[in-house]
Amino acid sequence: MPKVTYIRQLPLGDGVPKTCVPLTATRLADVVPQLAPILAAQPDLIEWRLDYLADLTEKTALLATLKQVRQQLGEVPLLVTVRSQAEGGNAVLSSTDYQTLLQRLINSGHVDAVDIELSRGECVEALCAQARAVQVQSVVSAHFFQQTPPVADIVALLAQMGHQGAAITKIAVMPRSAQDVLNLLQASLTATQQQTQPVITMAMGQLGQITRLAGGTFGSAVTFATVATASAPGQLPLATLQQILLLLNGDSGKELDK
Repeated sequence: MPKVTYIRQLPLGDGVPKTCVPLTATRLADVVPQLAPILAAQPDLIEWRLDYLADLTEKTALLATLKQVRQQLGEVPLLVTVRSQAEGGNAVLSSTDYQTLLQRLINSGHVDAVDIELSRGECVEALCAQARAVQVQSVVSAHFFQQTPPVADIVALLAQMGHQGAAITKIAVMPRSAQDVLNLLQASLTATQQQTQPVITMAMGQLGQITRLAGGTFGSAVTFATVATASAPGQLPLATLQQILLLLNGDSGKELDK
């Protein structure tokens, strides 16, 4: 069973799914203004999707904005993600450039967790180790936008992420049938029973929305919602999600009633 893993002061793996909202500004100048309404909605965690930025080459300005974001967040944890096109994002970076950028983010002192794509291969283990050395949590992820792999394959991929040093493991799939949704939930439950790292799983699109609502029942530690722009198909409004999670989690979900 997963041990409780903390991103800043936020516990993952305690049975109550935490809510995460994406920050999707396309210009650095818009990042802090976009943050205000997100913080007002009171998510548990914020994910800054850097791949939405039109220009990722301005490293000095990027790190300065990152520092501002961290200051604005207070004790709300910050997950930083550079999602590649192959994984459903916008970034077009070589593996070398990707690794260099993530190293800068990890060492910036302004990041609580970093997303690392399993598909990046050899650099994954090194990035996880680097994050661990500076008390940054690593979320190793894989995304399947065209299919839902078999249960055994999902479980094996989540285990592989753990073996490579992930503090938290994550898989998102695209279901084509109700059976695919069940397979994702079964894989989530099995992985949660077998590994020590918290697991984040979801099925995308309208068909998979039930996994964003009830995924915590099957072990998923985080569910993603939207305040403005969604970063993946099927994300629900945060206010709606908070109320449903409160109902599903009973007394243990009282902290969600903010």
